Amino acid sequence: MRMVWISMAAVLVIAGARESRAGYYTNVAIDGVFADWDAAPVAATDIAGDGDVGPDLAELRLANDETNLYVYISYHASINPNAGPSVFLALDNDVNTGTGFDIFGLGLVGSEAGWQNDFPFQQSAGNFSAGTISGGAAAISPYNTATTNQEYAIPLAAMFDAGGDVFPSNQFRLLVYTDPTATNETMGPVTYTLSPKIEAIAFEEVQLDGAVQVEVNDTLSAVRYSLEESATPGESWDASGGGARGNGGTVFLYDATDAGTTQVYRVKAEW
Repeated sequence: MRMVWISMAAVLVIAGARESRAGYYTNVAIDGVFADWDAAPVAATDIAGDGDVGPDLAELRLANDETNLYVYISYHASINPNAGPSVFLALDNDVNTGTGFDIFGLGLVGSEAGWQNDFPFQQSAGNFSAGTISGGAAAISPYNTATTNQEYAIPLAAMFDAGGDVFPSNQFRLLVYTDPTATNETMGPVTYTLSPKIEAIAFEEVQLDGAVQVEVNDTLSAVRYSLEESATPGESWDASGGGARGNGGTVFLYDATDAGTTQVYRVKAEW
């Protein structure tokens, strides 16, 4: 966290610099070690035993960085998800069920792009496989072996060979499903908005006379904010009142005990 000294005699207003997004930003190593996903929110779940044969879908998590969409899928029982029946992804890249391919005729997505395991292909209305995709192969780990967990990396720079971006905007809908059987196994769909990279927010140390509250604007929902004070900055800092969880807008941090005195304050932002 970068700290800068300035002087001000008023109520302090601090801007948080970035809008909160629905996505979850992180870098995932596709190595079959799943600690990278511990903090990622669960996007969808599916109950055990509701399918027929093949992979029994359990949980879906999504994340992204500037380069890849990351997908985490878990299964209720150990199975090889890349053998028949295998796992598919359907990407509704315009969030419009009226365009693209209608998976199983359920009206859940209009899929413009699909993946069978790691292999990408184009889809369109009435056409399960309508063309090819360049630069869109998924990296998957573990692959083609019995497992209860898998993680994917799908390049956001993928292009339809017929022209156009596979990910034309920062929002899309995703459905996970398996090869058609007597009972179709699906999970989702989930509407996801790609998250921008969230840098560490740079706040300032500010000396105030008689401060009562500190206003923090443009807060991030993934961040907890708290106020610290010091009579001798650089040597020690003490918590000053309670904290507040970001909400995408404004939160207020209070210092009731030292109102009317001169203090140096800083805002602590914790992910």
